[in-house]
Amino acid sequence: MAVIGKIRGLGWKLAFIIGIVLFLFLISSELQNVNGLFDGRKTTLATIDGTSISPQDFDKKINDNEANFLLNKRDGNKNISEEERQQIREQTWNELKISTVMNKIYEENGIMVTTDEKLELTQGKFAHSVMKQNFPDQTTGGVNSMAVKQFVTSLDKPQDGFEPGQKRKIWTNLEKYIVDDRHNTKYTSLLSKTIYAPKWAGEMLYNDYTTTSDLSIVQLLYGSIPDKEVKIEDKDLKEYLAAHSKKYETNEASRKIKFVTFAVTPSTFDSIEVSKYISEKFTELRTTENDTVFFNLYSESQYDGMWQRKSEMTGANVDSIFSLPVGGYAGPYYDGMAMKVAKVTNRKLLSDSVQYQQVFFSIKTQEEANAKILVFDSLFKQLDTLGADMTAIANTFSEDPDNTQQISPTQGMKLGGFKGWTTKSMVSSQLAYFLFDNNQGRYMKVQDDKGIYILKVVRDNPTVPAIKVSYLTKSIIPSKETEDGILSTVSKFANDNHDANKFEIASKKISPLNSREFSLAENDYQIPGVGISRQLIRWVYEAKRYDVSTPFRVDDKYVVAMVKQIVPKGIPAVDQIKVELTAAVLKEKKAALLSKKVTTSGATSIDVLASKLGVPVVQIPGVNFANPYVGNLSRNGEPAVVGAAAGMAKGKLSPPIVGIEGVYVLAVNDVKPVPVKDASQYKIYGSGVGQQIASRIVSGISKTIVDKASITDNRSTFY
Repeated sequence: MAVIGKIRGLGWKLAFIIGIVLFLFLISSELQNVNGLFDGRKTTLATIDGTSISPQDFDKKINDNEANFLLNKRDGNKNISEEERQQIREQTWNELKISTVMNKIYEENGIMVTTDEKLELTQGKFAHSVMKQNFPDQTTGGVNSMAVKQFVTSLDKPQDGFEPGQKRKIWTNLEKYIVDDRHNTKYTSLLSKTIYAPKWAGEMLYNDYTTTSDLSIVQLLYGSIPDKEVKIEDKDLKEYLAAHSKKYETNEASRKIKFVTFAVTPSTFDSIEVSKYISEKFTELRTTENDTVFFNLYSESQYDGMWQRKSEMTGANVDSIFSLPVGGYAGPYYDGMAMKVAKVTNRKLLSDSVQYQQVFFSIKTQEEANAKILVFDSLFKQLDTLGADMTAIANTFSEDPDNTQQISPTQGMKLGGFKGWTTKSMVSSQLAYFLFDNNQGRYMKVQDDKGIYILKVVRDNPTVPAIKVSYLTKSIIPSKETEDGILSTVSKFANDNHDANKFEIASKKISPLNSREFSLAENDYQIPGVGISRQLIRWVYEAKRYDVSTPFRVDDKYVVAMVKQIVPKGIPAVDQIKVELTAAVLKEKKAALLSKKVTTSGATSIDVLASKLGVPVVQIPGVNFANPYVGNLSRNGEPAVVGAAAGMAKGKLSPPIVGIEGVYVLAVNDVKPVPVKDASQYKIYGSGVGQQIASRIVSGISKTIVDKASITDNRSTFY
């Protein structure tokens, strides 16, 4: 009762407190969504030209692209590697930027793709090329409209070979690609029509490109002045950066890291353990009754039963293995980071070339496969079981265009599916396996990327020795004890060198191959020479300058990194690009010193100048404005020299010309215009320039517009 009395005594104060608590409880979830007001988290993945992109929307697009990637994978592997996943993520981001920005541009300019137009692009006479690839009409070379309609009407119907929803996803992706491409084509076509090259431009280009000059040149290389003779102060760097700020301005922030790597390699103990395993299993192998089961149980190299010619074998001890009798062993021996025992299980002669017959059905879509597989199986049964005539069947059913020999413009002769002498390199690997390595003298069903085949070898020439060999293999990998020991060493390195000075000193004692510097953008996922590690890159962007990381495991190595520089978006500070600025200022100062040598020499001819400066005169004939290279004076070309020569009269001496590899002075010995001017060429040269500009618009306009868009990218917060 005393407690209740105290509560009543609080009165309005208690009610006010409860009200505040309830209010905060009700709005807390909303407040947490306002850019992570309480915990610093961002809930918007990006903003592109005012359009907000949520992580959920982005993830959905990534999942769709991953599904498309697996759909188009030809190797049968339905897994996505980490590198592929990161590439898909980056591709999705680029697609999202382009579509978000460009769709607004298309809308503002009234560019659209109507329903009728989409129908024409997917099924009509002027169908998009991607439709012709997926639904080809062999007769017309266009699109098979009937096949398209059948595909569309069955989008949501169950069908063998397709997962639920897979066909609709395929069709949606096709339509999206076609519409996006059509939008882009219309927009770039509009821009291309605005390009015009006047007559004078064509005439000028014609004259410039057909006129050559014979030059005498003096070259003063920057390397002729030792670096130590050039004094560079901080104010020089500041002035150069101010004068060339656009050259160093960046569109995104970056961070330079210095890192050291420590390889995770097996120890001697690990090698001994593998050697023990191989020795024990080798003893069992000698007495086993079933090689196939044994190799599949105890070897990392599964039994495959493939025939191998000596030229097709790789690895260690090829010569000794190939010379073994059937049932003979080689090993144990080391082959890279593994121990092996080889056993030859069979030997025979194979052919390097064969003659064969085939019945071929082209397969480009699932619809084609469904339509043709029953006919294919029926024909195979007629040949293999009922003894039908393959020549007649090939002439009637085979879709191989090479099965018809044209004997006149209007008449062809069928070849019965016969192929001439053929080597392994002339056919796909799937056909080669059956024709050369697994020829049992019977009919064979084979499939490759082009279609399905019925094959029969009609003549061969078995003269090349081949063997079947199986390997008892065990990789030498670091044990847990070895890895723990390496991690302990790396952790000690990170702890002992946790500040910048100690890290710099310690890294210099490590091999240059294992101690490097690299600049990283916030959304990079791969560090050259290290591997894929978003975890490490995220740490780099969460750390402060000169922070040293704890060890990160990346693939087969540990990495310890230090944040060396933080370079913000825009124009960097001098100390952030000091190395680059120093090199540029050094070149500029050397150019000034070399130019001064020329002007103070007082020379009025190229020969006198060369004599006073103690350098040779180089004769360069046929210099043309269209080619930036001046003989062999520079590996990178010297466009400034070529440009100066194009504007000089015969007999004149140029002032010093600052080039890429040095300072140049030139004299024009002779100017050779085209002997007869052809005014009809003016238009060709002018239109050529117009086409080049139009081509650049077509290839680069989307990127240029997107680069200019207002984009806030928070992806690194989520990935």
